Amino acid sequence: MTFELQLLPKQEIIRCDSENGRTYAYQGCHYTSVTSFLSQTSDMSYLEEWKKRVGEDSAAAITERATKRGNTIHESLERYVLNQHTDESPSHGVIIKAMKQRLNKNLDRVYGVELPLASHELKLAGTGDLIGRYKGKKSIIDYKGSNKPKQLKYIDNYVLQCLIYAKMVTEMYNIDIEQLVILVAVSATYNTQEFIIDRADFPKYEKKLNKRMAEWNSK
Repeated sequence: MTFELQLLPKQEIIRCDSENGRTYAYQGCHYTSVTSFLSQTSDMSYLEEWKKRVGEDSAAAITERATKRGNTIHESLERYVLNQHTDESPSHGVIIKAMKQRLNKNLDRVYGVELPLASHELKLAGTGDLIGRYKGKKSIIDYKGSNKPKQLKYIDNYVLQCLIYAKMVTEMYNIDIEQLVILVAVSATYNTQEFIIDRADFPKYEKKLNKRMAEWNSK
C-alpha cells in the first residue's frame, strides 16, 4: 500500500518537558499541552482509586508497559503512513497489523504525521498523530491503545483532543476538518476499534470543550 503524501510544512513549535508538566513554545508564547489541559480539567479520581486497588508498584509497571506499547505502535505507524518499510514488533505485531489494515482500507492521502500544532486562540499546543483523508474526508486521526474495548460515551477526552487539533489545523493551515477518527488498538482482542465523529456532531463536543475552557481560565 502506498499513500499519497501532501505533507504540510511543519512550523517551529518547541516541546518543553518538566516536573510541572509539558508546555510548548510557539511564536514567542508558552502554551500548555493539550493532554495536560484535558487531564487537569477531568475527574481523575478513578485513576487514584485504581492505583490503590492494584498497588502503586503494580500500577507503575502496568503504566510503563502501556507507554512502551503505545510508543512502539506510534513509531511503526508513523513510518508506515510515510511509505517507509517497517518490521512488525515481535510483541505487538498482531495489533500493529490490524491498525495497518484499517489504514489500508480507509486512508488514501496524508497531510501530516506527528505534526506540531498550536493555537493562539485556545492557548494550547500539541502533536497530531495523523492528518489525512480518511474515507474520503479530511480527518484528524488519533491512535490510542487499550487493554479492553472502549465505548464512545467514555472517551470524551479522546474526542476533545481531536477536536482541539482540528481547530489548530484550521487556524494554522486554513484547512477545514470534516471528521475526527479515533483508532483504538485493543490488546485483549488483537483488533482495532474505529470511532468516527462527523462534523455534524462537533457542536456537541464544542459545548463540552467551552465548559472546560471556562473552568480552566477561571483558575
